[in-house]
Amino acid sequence: MTVEGKGGRPAKPTALKILHGETRPSRLNNAEPQPSQTKVEPPEDLSEEALVIWHELAADLERTGVLKPWDARAYGDYCEAVVSSREAQAHLDEEGEVIDYPVFNRSGEEVSTRPVINPWWKVRMESSESMRKGQARFGLTPADRARLQINQGPPKDGASNEDLLSG
Repeated sequence: MTVEGKGGRPAKPTALKILHGETRPSRLNNAEPQPSQTKVEPPEDLSEEALVIWHELAADLERTGVLKPWDARAYGDYCEAVVSSREAQAHLDEEGEVIDYPVFNRSGEEVSTRPVINPWWKVRMESSESMRKGQARFGLTPADRARLQINQGPPKDGASNEDLLSG
């Protein structure tokens, strides 16, 4: 159950708390829901351009356990933000960051122009912010990857951590 409007840091997954050495039962959520292990499919409403971006990284993210079926929509949103950012940048490259905006008189006739920031600039900035959030969620930058711990197999001494991840 989530609490609306609760501020602060996002909750750390229970499995990650255990791997970091947390042993206090009051700090562990043994009823945390877990996604199925089925193949991750892109959302059906993903644009063709976003689908290309999806396929660039999805296999690696799924292989490392970062992308699960429940994450498909969030990863799809990241892919759409990349497309939106690229489209906005193309407009900015063509039109410039500052454009001439028409000035009209009371009769509705254009009398002059004034320089204004291109509206595509705002689209570019908002989509870039969405991209940054998506990159952080899925560990797509070196700093974000450094915060993730992926169990790539049993430890070298032959012991398994599977018992730590079960509820």
